[in-house]
Amino acid sequence: MQGQTVIIDYKNSRVQLAVKLKISGNQLLFFIHGLGCAKENFDGVWTNRNLKDYSIMVPDLPGFGDSPGLADFSYDLEDHAGICKSLLDCYPQHTVHVIGHSMGGAVGLILGERIPGRLASFSNVEGNLIGHDCTVSRNKASVSFEEFEKRQLPGMILATAMSAEPGRRLWSVLLKKADTKGLYYSSRSLVTWSGSGVLLEKFRNISCKKVYIHGDNNSSMPVLRRLEGIPVHSISKSGHFPMNDNPEEFYKYISDFIKD
Repeated sequence: MQGQTVIIDYKNSRVQLAVKLKISGNQLLFFIHGLGCAKENFDGVWTNRNLKDYSIMVPDLPGFGDSPGLADFSYDLEDHAGICKSLLDCYPQHTVHVIGHSMGGAVGLILGERIPGRLASFSNVEGNLIGHDCTVSRNKASVSFEEFEKRQLPGMILATAMSAEPGRRLWSVLLKKADTKGLYYSSRSLVTWSGSGVLLEKFRNISCKKVYIHGDNNSSMPVLRRLEGIPVHSISKSGHFPMNDNPEEFYKYISDFIKD
């Protein structure tokens, strides 16, 4: 694995992305992190022997992790997906398996429509599909930017730092690295997309092999009752961040799903 900075052209702008990358075969696992998260959420993939023969790419989206925010960037999910496509276009020979967590699941659905000939599978890890999925994002988006920056974000960082779940504690650390405007405007876009009903329809219609993955602490989520006919898999001893709460079981399942 190599951590590197990749420069891509997107809508007449040069975009700098922090990326962890390993090239090892023509099947590429492409991980998309959630709101306020970063590539570190998927660090468990680098030591998983079940996935050692795959190429792996984990970027920080603009304004998150080590990728700087952009003054003229919308932070709409469509533009996040456009950035991901531009990054994948640098490796056109690879078949792509998308693994998207939370907001990254929503971004991955939009991305999937743009790479239909290359998309082999889609793993939706508690990705936003309906309005109920974005309670935290709605709280962020419902106040002014000033209120969010001064009160709401510091409170969220403090609350998640005290969580019993490892994934939420890591989220607290990564929230501090996020560009505040990127976090705020991505939240607003996520709320709009989730409430539209479009994301659930996209998930139903995506033509590749697919699965919805959730932590077993969240087995009562309303969205689970709306996934008729779509495979659903629970990861034990985990909440919203199964790849951090129980990485061994999570990556074992990802490996089995992709190879099946």
